[in-house]
Amino acid sequence: MEKGTLIILESKKRKGFNAKISFVKPDGKTAEMPVFGYQPKDDKYNNTECTFRRDRGKLIELIAYDGTVLLGSEIQNPASTSGSGRVRQQQQDGISDSYDPASTFLPKDVRKILIRINSPDNFALKLNKAARFDTRMNKFQFFKRERKGENFEIKENYGNVDFEQIAEREYANARGLLGDNNIHRLRLTTDWRMVQGLGIESVYETSLTLHHVYGIPYIPASALKGVVRSWVITEEYETNEGAAIREQKFCDWFGCPGEIIDGKKQKFPSYYKEARQGNLVFFDVFPLAPPKIVVDVMNPHYQPYYSDNSGKTPPADYLSPNPVFFLTIANTPFQVIVGGRNKEILRESIGGKNIQFWLQAALTSHGIGAKTAVGYGYLKPS
Repeated sequence: MEKGTLIILESKKRKGFNAKISFVKPDGKTAEMPVFGYQPKDDKYNNTECTFRRDRGKLIELIAYDGTVLLGSEIQNPASTSGSGRVRQQQQDGISDSYDPASTFLPKDVRKILIRINSPDNFALKLNKAARFDTRMNKFQFFKRERKGENFEIKENYGNVDFEQIAEREYANARGLLGDNNIHRLRLTTDWRMVQGLGIESVYETSLTLHHVYGIPYIPASALKGVVRSWVITEEYETNEGAAIREQKFCDWFGCPGEIIDGKKQKFPSYYKEARQGNLVFFDVFPLAPPKIVVDVMNPHYQPYYSDNSGKTPPADYLSPNPVFFLTIANTPFQVIVGGRNKEILRESIGGKNIQFWLQAALTSHGIGAKTAVGYGYLKPS
């Protein structure tokens, strides 16, 4: 959808009003386009904002600032060679932002307000609450590339968020909670792309972890702790969690249950034989600069083969690929903080290595988030 100003003028040749749209072209020049197919009854919408859609230069949809559809998605075209005499919607040149209030399921009064502003300055609200619904595909989409129809892509917008201030506030909270000498802070940057929260509940096929207040991408403290704990188990205990929880230092670091039961229904009691809280404290990982959002794609070619439990569908070349788009974070520095509930915990070691080493090693050698096996989620010192 394009944006412009609707101009309503009284007709000089006959009674009534005529309409035209004033808009700015990609080259920065102002242009005007007459509106055919919409006959204004008055000048109510004169000099107001509007959104519109074109097909090869012809206007096919016009929406007023208050959400009223003045012209439908299809208009009569006497010159058309099709039997129905209607214009088919074709792709426009260029890629627009997926944000389109008129295509959301938001309440009508909310859509009226949003149409009059550029874009929400909270990315979480823009992505999840103002989700764009494609009626032709019958699903919500933040990205579309087709030969026919409008192409769009979600654009990150964080308003006036001060990322360094948010990170400093988190660091100050950590120091206030644990003390200045019980905190270790790292600055790490995405080595390529990171996928955080790919499978959480969403109106889309995939998702992205966004802070519920700031609306920015971040890494929850629970995810950070899980990755470091898993990396210690993998490297020091050869992936044997039962052996790990029998060690006192491991339980002191990460906490442990009273016992665990593996896939073979074998019981492994922990060192303390009761549930214990760990002495390490992990904090949310916040970006230090505006995160760059990049759309990526998974393209499974044999979905019917994988989903057929009967085994009758072969992985044949005639099966159509099923592209699934997802959002990644790229070229973004993060602040990583770990602390201890006592002075000794940061000086202790497992396998001769302290928590500072294990923290950095887990994020640089194992990665965090989804799809780490194919190169996503790795960080590097910065």
